[in-house]
Amino acid sequence: MRSVARFALLALALAGCPAASRRVPEGAVLLYDVDFSAPEQAVGQEVRVVETGVEQKFPSRLPSQIFFGHPTVVAKLCGLEKQPVQLSVASGQQGQEGLEFLLDERYGHYHVELDLCVERLEPPTLSGQAVQLAAFLDVADAYALGFLSTGEIGVIDPILAPETALTPRPVAHFQPGKPMHLAFDVDLEKQTWRIAIDGKTVSDQKLQATIPRGVRVVLRGNPANVAAFDNLLVWAEHDLSAPGATPKAPITGPEQ
Repeated sequence: MRSVARFALLALALAGCPAASRRVPEGAVLLYDVDFSAPEQAVGQEVRVVETGVEQKFPSRLPSQIFFGHPTVVAKLCGLEKQPVQLSVASGQQGQEGLEFLLDERYGHYHVELDLCVERLEPPTLSGQAVQLAAFLDVADAYALGFLSTGEIGVIDPILAPETALTPRPVAHFQPGKPMHLAFDVDLEKQTWRIAIDGKTVSDQKLQATIPRGVRVVLRGNPANVAAFDNLLVWAEHDLSAPGATPKAPITGPEQ
């Protein structure tokens, strides 16, 4: 996979993205507003991402890269009616398919939201793969909200609760074919993250984060598994590199 060594923030006013600007707080910076619509995307085609060797620029309407497989734009799926992206294990590689959105790493607070729907999530075919759909925050360890074929939604906390990688802590349930609105707020200064589903907070806890690398949505496991997502919005605030900013304690990793 490609890596993007450096990120640059374009001097674009949020007024240029009116739909997103209504959902971005004053003083925050829009990083992604991705709805898989034209002119960037076309129905029936593999998702278009930032071209190889091209610097990721913000705000962006394109994912950074495909995370295995061939995610495809569809007219509608699973209750998402306005051209979402389909993730399918059957068209994946190495048993998985997903998209990755790399972050501008200078900020202290990130907000991520998206509409997601599970079309089908069958029992896993491999042991240790209970979580077959997940929305990851790579910071730099992969914290996530994971979906199980039992209908449970659980939190994956690789540092404070390593066992959740195999057995996530349940916080909610999903229904196949019913879209959900997910929202994550990550505060790297306070070292906390909060998760809301359909506007209701389901988890609010500590994390141990170092580098705000990116966001991933990945489906894996049973070849019959299918999911869709749309309307991914990411904004950031508290620029820790800005001249004159209040000095902050350095963001460090967990004690050895």
